[in-house]
Amino acid sequence: MIEERPKPKVVLYVRVSTKKQEEYLKNQIRRLEEYANSQGWQYEVIHEIASGVNKIKNWQRT
Repeated sequence: MIEERPKPKVVLYVRVSTKKQEEYLKNQIRRLEEYANSQGWQYEVIHEIASGVNKIKNWQRT
């Protein structure tokens, strides 16, 4: 009997820099989910709308 391998668990990370790009965010999520499903992966989606400039500013404040 052939033993079935466990499905890999992955994180799908999606990011855009402005609220105006929210539709791009949704498209990226959809495409990554389609790919993950085609590979038989278990996954969790993490997404954010944030610019790199804001990240640097926030990082410098802490």
